[in-house]
Amino acid sequence: MSNNPFNNNENMFSVEDTEDGIFHVESLEWHPSKEQGKLTSLASGSNVLLVATKNNFLIRWNIETDAFEEIQISKKSDDFIYKVFINTTGDHSIISMNSKTNYYIHTSKSKPILLKKWNGLKIESVAWNASIEQKDNTKPFLIGTTQGVIYETMIEKSREKYLKMVYSVNEGIDQRYNTI
Repeated sequence: MSNNPFNNNENMFSVEDTEDGIFHVESLEWHPSKEQGKLTSLASGSNVLLVATKNNFLIRWNIETDAFEEIQISKKSDDFIYKVFINTTGDHSIISMNSKTNYYIHTSKSKPILLKKWNGLKIESVAWNASIEQKDNTKPFLIGTTQGVIYETMIEKSREKYLKMVYSVNEGIDQRYNTI
């Protein structure tokens, strides 16, 4: 029997699959604990569900294997997880904090890696490059910030390779290719 708090067969319901059989929805009788705080963000990719909470906990649940992991991203009480992102394979996760601090977690790791080059960026969106994703490398992908700037970046073996501004809403396309 799993200790997974998401796996509760009581009061579950199922929504009929579409004609193509691509969706299956079930109710999860789970609520974050008082210690974890309220939900702030959710993301899913390839049967992996990420749940972020106000008190900086990331719950990573692999639906296929029923593996469940709780990871504390930060112990700072004056900060919280703003948004979480996961790629289509479920291997790569980005955690953006309200304080504009950002972390990366690979599916094989339990410790978040601080993305130093991303300091000061509040991530609003991520566009993963699904056509060339690899297990250990993200390959180039785009991030959009709340400041209206789009960057190209890549993470390889849990390390930031580069961060390159490709567009700024405020400054137009003239600011392209500024690499950090």
